[in-house]
Amino acid sequence: MTQTYTFRDTITGAIIEKELSVSSYDAFKKANPNLERYFDSVPALSFNGRSFGGLDAQTDDTFKERLAKIGDKFPGSPLADRYSKKVSIKASKTKEVFKKHIKKFQDQKRDRLGR
Repeated sequence: MTQTYTFRDTITGAIIEKELSVSSYDAFKKANPNLERYFDSVPALSFNGRSFGGLDAQTDDTFKERLAKIGDKFPGSPLADRYSKKVSIKASKTKEVFKKHIKKFQDQKRDRLGR
């Protein structure tokens, strides 16, 4: 059984699709070190501003822990804001100050434009 994998050539930037079996994937990667996995679409989760499609009520703690690990890899993302637990005090204070200044800048811009 084969699966379609999408790769990006790190030299040319070309996107390549290959049908490979799971067992031949590792051999293909070793033979083509200039190709890296490329994901052109996002998972089918809808973000409603607070959570991903009601995942909080429907998922177990194992999946939430996995989401927290993904959020740790992408700080500042909505996923990290919701599930990540690895935030130092300094980082959280810095984020608060950053948000405050962004809001202040947006308010000043809005006032200058007369909106």
